[in-house]
Amino acid sequence: MSGVKRTAYHREWCRKHPGYKTADSRLRALFRPAKRPFFREILGVKVRVNLLAWFLGIPLALFCLPAHAQERKAFTVPFHDVKSLIVLDAQVNGKKVALVLDTGAMQTQLDRKAAGQSATYSILYVDLQMGNYRARSFRILATDLQRILRDIPTADGILGQDWLRSFRAVRIDYKAHTVTLED
Repeated sequence: MSGVKRTAYHREWCRKHPGYKTADSRLRALFRPAKRPFFREILGVKVRVNLLAWFLGIPLALFCLPAHAQERKAFTVPFHDVKSLIVLDAQVNGKKVALVLDTGAMQTQLDRKAAGQSATYSILYVDLQMGNYRARSFRILATDLQRILRDIPTADGILGQDWLRSFRAVRIDYKAHTVTLED
């Protein structure tokens, strides 16, 4: 009986407040059959208004698009390969280092000797520069990498996913020996 009383109360309330949209009226509007398309006569030709808005909206959107488009920067960094590994020449705090691009490494690491650290493990915030790319206060892990990089004597560190994920796209061109970083 409470459901019947609630419905009767609801109907009475709707009669007292005729301009208020209720949940029932909103639901009925969702399931109402679609109206016939609205036609308007323009220069003697019947045109569907929604098509007209669509055709006028495309040129307007294309006209406004360049004003809102964000210009993306792309950095191209040359690399050389050592034993099929990509090695990038970089500068860490002004000191020249060679870093292996490793997509499987989670964190960028630098050998503690190349970083000038005596501790076996330390986190540094460095100025990283490669070609025309520069990152200030980049977080890097300084640790002993001699066992990991023993087959690559010229390498001083590893560029990991934390660095790679700071870019929208990373493209490797093996023929040109370049890595393009799109910001």
